[in-house]
Amino acid sequence: MFLRLIFISSLLLLQNVYAKEVAGITFAEQIKAASSQQTLVLNGAGIRYKFIFKIYAAALYVEQPTQTADSILNHSGQKLLTLHILYDEIEKQAMIDAYIDGFKSNLNDDEYKALESKINQLISLQKDYTTGDTLSFDYQPNKGTDIIINEQLQGTIQGSDFNKALLQIWIGKKPATNSLKNKLLGKK
Repeated sequence: MFLRLIFISSLLLLQNVYAKEVAGITFAEQIKAASSQQTLVLNGAGIRYKFIFKIYAAALYVEQPTQTADSILNHSGQKLLTLHILYDEIEKQAMIDAYIDGFKSNLNDDEYKALESKINQLISLQKDYTTGDTLSFDYQPNKGTDIIINEQLQGTIQGSDFNKALLQIWIGKKPATNSLKNKLLGKK
């Protein structure tokens, strides 16, 4: 009986090594980015709440895990942020407003103006989202950020400057929520 208990405990520990579950969504500890076959490691995962509502589960994958936002934002390597929609419906305009607010909260006026055409490109790719939809931002050096909705490439936005600004919405100085930022950075 004791050995069986140890065996079951070992299996549970192994499960935690290979995956992280957030709000019923399982995020693998390692993934191969479809775009490049680069192995990325789960840096952290958490839930975006608005009031008491679970809006989405998010996971951030990087080449080397770190708990500092600046290390991720300034790293030139590949990184991927994925969102799994949990809320019944997020209207297109609400998502657009959230992006604009996130960019404006983390960029000064000159930075925002310099990126405005790229931000507008992201906005043009948006749609209404429902529970189960996925949205991923896959940054690859020398290519840009692939915008992937429900596993379908919608477009690519050039430049590391855009990806850095985009990730600041979640892990910048003024993130959507500090609790999600801490989770994405692998903090408790």
